[in-house]
Amino acid sequence: MHTYLTVIHTALILFPLIAFLFTFPYMIYNYHKYGSVFSLKVLIVYSFILYMMTVYFLVILPLPSRDAVAASAGIKPQFIPFHFIHDIIEYAKKYHVPLWKNQALFQVLFNILMFVPFGMYLRYYFRCTWKKALLVSFFFTLFLETTQLTGIYGIYPKPFRMFDVDDLMANTSGGMIGYWIMTKIEGILPSRKTLDEQSYQLGKKVSLIRRTLAVFLDLSIAGTFAATLQQLIPHSFLLWMILYFIGSVLITKKYTPGMAIMSLRLYSTIPPHTTKIELWQIVIRYLSIFSFFYLLPSQMFDLLKFFGFGMILVIFGYIFFLVILFVKVLRNQRLFFSKWSRTIVGSNIALLEEHKKEIE
Repeated sequence: MHTYLTVIHTALILFPLIAFLFTFPYMIYNYHKYGSVFSLKVLIVYSFILYMMTVYFLVILPLPSRDAVAASAGIKPQFIPFHFIHDIIEYAKKYHVPLWKNQALFQVLFNILMFVPFGMYLRYYFRCTWKKALLVSFFFTLFLETTQLTGIYGIYPKPFRMFDVDDLMANTSGGMIGYWIMTKIEGILPSRKTLDEQSYQLGKKVSLIRRTLAVFLDLSIAGTFAATLQQLIPHSFLLWMILYFIGSVLITKKYTPGMAIMSLRLYSTIPPHTTKIELWQIVIRYLSIFSFFYLLPSQMFDLLKFFGFGMILVIFGYIFFLVILFVKVLRNQRLFFSKWSRTIVGSNIALLEEHKKEIE
């Protein structure tokens, strides 16, 4: 029990780091598909990540030293089905304990219980059929057992944990038990379809974080593009940046690559407020945005040259965030480049939903 608690504690300690690495791509995926990051879905997904980390750590931890494993005889795999029955009987004979104190039995029950949440996630969040849940549960536990059999895929010269076919059976059974339990209680929980619909409703609005992420994505792509092409024409970095934004919107007639990833697009505010954007609107919008850089003191450009386009991403993105925050939250007005160009950034989710309905 102490070992199990130590492993769970380790998973809790490392979880913030894993969550941090996962957050940015997860946010991009959700904004692209739904236009929002719904809090309840985030809670479910992150709880699933923590659960998967805990299960994996229970399989491999604690890690012995490599030299100790090399000096050992190794652990032979157990390929006989239902051998756990023999283990339970032998343990009872050896220690003269009743069934409810039999550690061999507890081991089997623990392996079943460990996979019950897995089956529940498969049913509720991933919407698997029972056949798919059975296969996924089996192959996941096979992955874990193979990890043990191969000494974490060759990191250790010999296995230091036992590959046990009974564990395959117990884990897979646990997954299916969890699946069955969820069929009985999922009625009291909001369905995955409901969660998606609520995400789509939120996605029709453009949040500050969503818009800022689109800007950072565009600056990353444009910065790489401009830094490469300025090798051909010296001192042309900002020119290529401007051409990236104007050119991408001119080609698509609706968005930059960063906007597309975030399911955003430009709308014209000229009556009747259509999605059609004219050339003059595109040019005025982005020339007015990048004219800001010509107001910077010359010392700032020296810093930009020294640190490269990464500094531009940080400075421009940070200033953009502050300006948007001030205008949207404190004054609730449109920015100067939106007014001058008669354009506004809006969500593309509503149009995508209409397109799906037309297809259906």
